[in-house]
Amino acid sequence: MPKKVKKKLFQKEIQTKNELKKRSKKRKITIFILLFFVIFFGILVGVSLAKYETQMQIKAFANIAKPILEVETQKSILITALAPKAAYVFEVRNYKEEEVSQVDMEYYIEIVAPHEDSIQFSLYQGETPIPLTNDKTNKIKLGKEEKQVHSYRLEITYDKTKQTTNEKIEGNIEIKIHSIQKA
Repeated sequence: MPKKVKKKLFQKEIQTKNELKKRSKKRKITIFILLFFVIFFGILVGVSLAKYETQMQIKAFANIAKPILEVETQKSILITALAPKAAYVFEVRNYKEEEVSQVDMEYYIEIVAPHEDSIQFSLYQGETPIPLTNDKTNKIKLGKEEKQVHSYRLEITYDKTKQTTNEKIEGNIEIKIHSIQKA
């Protein structure tokens, strides 16, 4: 092959390589620009979705119902061998002042006292006796949206003849109200 032809072919080959490099460089720049816009758009959409999610959470927490269980009691009472019987009156209500509970509730009453056979408990709602099992009542329902009052009387009796020890019995008797919110 003559020298001129070789030279022309060689120049065309170099020119083709240069064009390929330029095309490759243009493709890289185009891909980089597209990638940049995709990432930028993703960040922009992510920020706007995060704002929307926050607004939805605020609305979800705004509608929580308020349960109310109010217990009103009298002053402490003292039981002795000279005054072996006493009654303690208390009420369980589903309202406080004018605000009424927005949910149905169940509760039970527990009497916590020193274990002694000489002390007996009887619980009444009005004149109706309420059975106690292990010093606890069964669950009692308390409605919503309408004021309700459950009045109770706990009669405590001390029978010295049933006392198992000669020691003085001292301690507090507690009335606990355990409530459960119903859905």
